[in-house]
Amino acid sequence: MNIRKYEAYVRAVELGSLSKAAEQLGYTQSGMSHMMQSLEEEVGFPLMVRTSTGILPNSEGELLLPIIRQLLNTNESLEQHIAKIKGADTGRIRIAAYPSVATYWLPEIIRDFQKDYPNVEIQITEMGSGAIEEIMANRQAELCIYAGGEGKDFEWLPLCRDRMLVLVPPNHPLTQHTSVPLEALVDEEFIMPMPDYDGEVRFILDKMPHWPHILFSACSDYAIINMVTQGLGVSILSELLLRHYPNDAVALPMEPAQDRMLGMGVPQVKTASPVTRNFMRYVEAFAQAGADLLSVHLEADHPTGIAEALRRMEACKVKKAVALRPITAPSAVLPYLEGLDMVLVMTVEPGFGGQKFMADQMEKLRALRAKRPELILEVDGGVNRETAPICRENGADVAVAGTAVFRAEDIPAEIALLRGE
Repeated sequence: MNIRKYEAYVRAVELGSLSKAAEQLGYTQSGMSHMMQSLEEEVGFPLMVRTSTGILPNSEGELLLPIIRQLLNTNESLEQHIAKIKGADTGRIRIAAYPSVATYWLPEIIRDFQKDYPNVEIQITEMGSGAIEEIMANRQAELCIYAGGEGKDFEWLPLCRDRMLVLVPPNHPLTQHTSVPLEALVDEEFIMPMPDYDGEVRFILDKMPHWPHILFSACSDYAIINMVTQGLGVSILSELLLRHYPNDAVALPMEPAQDRMLGMGVPQVKTASPVTRNFMRYVEAFAQAGADLLSVHLEADHPTGIAEALRRMEACKVKKAVALRPITAPSAVLPYLEGLDMVLVMTVEPGFGGQKFMADQMEKLRALRAKRPELILEVDGGVNRETAPICRENGADVAVAGTAVFRAEDIPAEIALLRGE
């Protein structure tokens, strides 16, 4: 049995694409297709179906997936024990990364990695994009984490998207908006990151009719944040950074939304050392598990328990939300409202899909919007092409749709209809 075939199958169904799985695992498209054909011949029946949007596991594949994942976890544990016996749990990993990644991602990843590999030496160098690419080209690092590695002279594995946000001083007129149109920044005094740290910001500014006046430049993200807080101008920084750095400035999304793709680069996955490949798995797991918003149902606990849950969310540096069942009055949210980022209004009773939309829940949306105009409001339950416009008209920012999407003949077209496009 070739374990790599099973690993490739799991990655393919997780990504919904053979080509994306092939790219991440370092295989050719034809090699990936051959592996899937070989796997289906080995088990004796098909494991996936092809749709207009990609691939999905069929019913037999769904039955096997939990067992295959258990097999892969067992195999990984076996490889780790073999590596320790062979001495592959020792060595050095040199990492080049953005300062924000080095500060807010890597400490947690390294903490978990060191529990299993305490004898591995890790060296972190903080630098901008150009310096990272130069150090990778010269093979002076085993691994890098930054944005913009597509098409470079090393293998690039996308990890997650990181929103870019406008940062404005407290009491600035733009704080009255829930999002900032790009053209609104044209007449602002702008604080720019220094060259080699400004790639994502330059990319965004180039979309404007003309650049704003660059008042200051700073190499340190923290210097920029403090300058903005003191009213010296506005800037654009990543959500990863702003989420963790307490300050009085106000961060707002842009319109249209802007983001950067954080990813991991290695000279070549197949030739990376065992200890580097082990570390890469920890980075991928951290990125994939990186929830940035958690929600708790108000009905799930006593008010003191809800308050404690929200306090723990705050400690974890994630956005906080509460969910309301149809039977719960919006007034139940009031004790927590000022500290929330989002409220989810259930428009069906939680438990199963396909229920009828409860239009009377729109009153909750209007009441919550009146209390906090900037609050993100989400609806979940019975959302379809008929009810989605009702949700939008009553103030919903986010709508969750299940049955309407997955039973549609044309899923992308259905999603566009739900969005009102």
